[in-house]
Amino acid sequence: MEQIQYDDYLAEFPVYIGDGIFFDRHFTEPHNHTFHEIFLVRNGCLDHQINDRCETLKERSAVFIRPDDAHAFRSHDGSPAKITNIAFDSSLFEQAVSLLPETRRESVHRAYGSLTCSPALWQVLLGKLEIIRSANPFLCEQTSMETISMLLDVLIPLAFQSQKQTVSPGWLRVACEQMDQPENRLLGLHRLVQLSGRSPEHLNRTMKKTMGITPGEYVTRLKLQHAAELLSTTDRTVLDILMDSGFNNAAWFNRCFKRKFGLSAGQYRQKNRRLVSR
Repeated sequence: MEQIQYDDYLAEFPVYIGDGIFFDRHFTEPHNHTFHEIFLVRNGCLDHQINDRCETLKERSAVFIRPDDAHAFRSHDGSPAKITNIAFDSSLFEQAVSLLPETRRESVHRAYGSLTCSPALWQVLLGKLEIIRSANPFLCEQTSMETISMLLDVLIPLAFQSQKQTVSPGWLRVACEQMDQPENRLLGLHRLVQLSGRSPEHLNRTMKKTMGITPGEYVTRLKLQHAAELLSTTDRTVLDILMDSGFNNAAWFNRCFKRKFGLSAGQYRQKNRRLVSR
């Protein structure tokens, strides 16, 4: 499977916009990315294969794709189907989530897939798309802030939709809340299994069904979020931060961080501080 790299589209600017038209009834080759993206179905009807499911998307569909999601496209009936793709630096996703109340953040982190937009929301998204498309690419702050706004317009209703479809059981919600405590985060996956009171297999099945991620992925995400927060708000060294976040291997931390945010820890610190301080 092809993996599209951050530097292919986002080496110079935090956002890339492109249009695609699909005629073929055969699926494109599956691919994933090292960044996040949203795509909008502008007209026509499209079959979209994402991870282990296939969905048919019509005009006014908005789809949120995470870096590890494998997906492919084809025309539903052989007629042209047009999409507009908005690829963006993963640090913008984290900034968008940080603007939400803490009680909403977990559901937004779990959100992915498609949303059928109301006519009003669709017009809002198209308006913001044109602002981003016509903005001076060197005005990174303006482009980034408009992208974050557009992202929230998609993520909040998508998270609400996902929450209605699958609700995590109480024991899992409690265990996840407790894992955010520093002493538990440092102990990692083993501690999450202990706090859940379930077998590793049961925990894995339940988290994949209701949250869309494995326990190991969830723990790594908590550690990376903590590291990103410290990089943005402190002058501590990267080594100190990765140890404090629960990593004990710098190479593994660097690989995980780059995969999630599309930037090295040093680049993330510089970019995030620049956006916050203005």
